[in-house]
Amino acid sequence: MDPRTIRDTVIKPKMLEIFGKGMGNLIFSTGILAAMDGKKTEAERYKVMVETICKEPEVISMWGEAGAKKQMEEWLNLLP
Repeated sequence: MDPRTIRDTVIKPKMLEIFGKGMGNLIFSTGILAAMDGKKTEAERYKVMVETICKEPEVISMWGEAGAKKQMEEWLNLLP
C-alpha cells in the first residue's frame, strides 16, 4: 500500500476507533500537520506523521510507551 492509502484506511480508522471522533481526529490531524513538508518524499512524510502520532501524550497515556512504540513499528512496516 502507498502511504496515503495506509493513512486513510489503517491509521485514521484506528485513531477514531480508540480515541473517538473528536480526539482521534485531533491526534490524526497533528500527525498530518507535522508531516507537511514539501521537500520530503511521501514516504518520509508518512514516517514523520506516524512518529508524531505515536509520541502524542494521549497515545502514550492510552497505550503506554511500549504499546505506542509497537504500533509505530507496525505502521512503519506497512510501507513497501
